[in-house]
Amino acid sequence: MADTALISSPRPRQEPRVLRPHQVKGRDAAARHLRRPGTRGLFVSATGTGKTLVAIRLVGTLCGGAAASSAGASTGPGRGPHTGPGRADRPGMAGGRPP
Repeated sequence: MADTALISSPRPRQEPRVLRPHQVKGRDAAARHLRRPGTRGLFVSATGTGKTLVAIRLVGTLCGGAAASSAGASTGPGRGPHTGPGRADRPGMAGGRPP
């Protein structure tokens, strides 16, 4: 039997995905929140809404790789950049830490 090698060609480079308006708001709100010293955040969004893509773009924004847009949702006092219930609102998660 002859040895066979699997040869794969590199994928063609794809254009970066454009963030949707709700993703831009989430990224910008998270960036504003996380720029304050000593802050932590929890980004909550439904399945399939692009949380991973937003997180990747957020890293670029925080590291200076992308300019942050001035548009975006504001965060209320004591609330992170997420739109859902905070960890403190969940049973057994008082203060954002497991019991």
